[in-house]
Amino acid sequence: MSRRDVSDVLAFRGSRFAAAVLAVAGAALLIGCPPAPRSREVFDPLPLAQAVELINAPPARLTGLLRATGDVRAKVRSATSDRIKQYDLEGVLLFVAPDHLHFDLRHELAGEQLSVGSNGVYYWYDDDPDYAPICRRYDEFPDGYDPDLPIQPRQLVEALGLSGVPFGPDAHPLDHPVQRVEDAEQQLLLLAYDAAGAPRLVKEYWISRVDRRVLHRIVFRDAMGRVEMASRLSDHRSPQSGLPSLPHRIDIVWPKDGSSLEFRIRRWEHRPELGRDLPAFTPPIFRDAAEN
Repeated sequence: MSRRDVSDVLAFRGSRFAAAVLAVAGAALLIGCPPAPRSREVFDPLPLAQAVELINAPPARLTGLLRATGDVRAKVRSATSDRIKQYDLEGVLLFVAPDHLHFDLRHELAGEQLSVGSNGVYYWYDDDPDYAPICRRYDEFPDGYDPDLPIQPRQLVEALGLSGVPFGPDAHPLDHPVQRVEDAEQQLLLLAYDAAGAPRLVKEYWISRVDRRVLHRIVFRDAMGRVEMASRLSDHRSPQSGLPSLPHRIDIVWPKDGSSLEFRIRRWEHRPELGRDLPAFTPPIFRDAAEN
């Protein structure tokens, strides 16, 4: 091949390369550049009183009964043995602020498989038809923790994020939360004090500061600072006009015994005409006595 032929080949290849580059560039212009990632808005921390109000306002507005129905997947230690029971059932939750709760898991054919309840004075737990339900008074355990139960009813009440935080003139100043601000959260911390006045952390309420301000995590800690229960709240939206935003997904873990519960709520109902006198909030020991 002559020198001129070589030059012609190189020129031809160069023109093909240039055409390809132009074609790619033209396609990019037609399609458009990929959008830049959306910057996430981070809100400034709220003053303490406003942060408390964000948590306390929904339960204050929701007078009467709240009812939630949905799908529950749970892995829970049995109250009568060390066996781990697994559930994938329909869940029904009844709640009247601040402390009346009835939560059960039901099978369409086999009926109720797990039941947890509280009326502020008594609490109960039933997960085995061969044994009588556990039913006790809260004042039997001043610290609010019953070691016989894999799910603490009082913790389950507060895991919903609808019980409120002590604050204002009716609450002792030492019961007021203190704040801790992180990059993405504003955390309200509740402390307890021993006889010498030394504080320890008992509860944490995490408010998201990214995109929207919502209560999205609640943590209970034991006397050693270990996590007893952690609740994650997500998919916040108002179930109907006039109601505050409520979580439609609740994920709870009890790390010390490996229990967990996932509640995917399909529907929230607000029934303001119904209250604490519902039979569901009667402890089983009194309910059984009335039936007999």
